Amino acid sequence: VFVPLMDLDDTVGYTQFWSHTHKHPGLIGLGEAGDVLEATYNAVVEAGSSVVYDYRLLHRGMENNSQNTERRILQFFYHTDLYMEGRNYGKESVFS
Repeated sequence: VFVPLMDLDDTVGYTQFWSHTHKHPGLIGLGEAGDVLEATYNAVVEAGSSVVYDYRLLHRGMENNSQNTERRILQFFYHTDLYMEGRNYGKESVFS
């Protein structure tokens, strides 16, 4: 789940998701294929809204075209004991 602390748009950027990619763990990047196949979703959303997604989906942050604005979001991860995110953040807790 992520919650933008500001409106996300073409100026500050947004997160782009490629639908159904969680079913294909061998994929390693979004590239141009998602756009060509019209298989992407652009999370252009307002501040305070929430985006709930399966973290295994291929996703990427789109370019921030603003001059001096940082894109700020809160992100929360929820998972069962059967799943451990190690691909993006490593396997060791920062709390251990």
